[in-house]
Amino acid sequence: MYTDEMLMYKSDWLSEKLLSLKRFSKQKVKSLGKEAQVLKEKKLMKSLSPSASVPQVLCTCADQVYAGILLNTCLACPLASILRTPLSEPSARFLAASVVTTLENLHKNGVLYRGVSPDVLMLDQTGYLQ
Repeated sequence: MYTDEMLMYKSDWLSEKLLSLKRFSKQKVKSLGKEAQVLKEKKLMKSLSPSASVPQVLCTCADQVYAGILLNTCLACPLASILRTPLSEPSARFLAASVVTTLENLHKNGVLYRGVSPDVLMLDQTGYLQ
């Protein structure tokens, strides 16, 4: 994994709106030979229209050590973290439908996503898939 972490930020001191920063270690990306993949991901995220499951890219940033993508969403946790305990049937149905709807949306935009797993699917603070 070449993404260091997701960091949460308040959009401003008066607002309760939280944003997420997807942060990449430049050294790790380079050592894994993933530079092209990170640039492709940034371009793809910027090209998709924001929707319920695709957060809006607000900006990108970089310094000597890290590169980042600031997203207009608050990512709370990976789906895998809530699957450690059994889900109720309505919750399981909701999550399954969210995955299907998200994949349909990506496919409509010409994106084929092969890496679907509970570890990479993120939920926002309201429980929706991002």
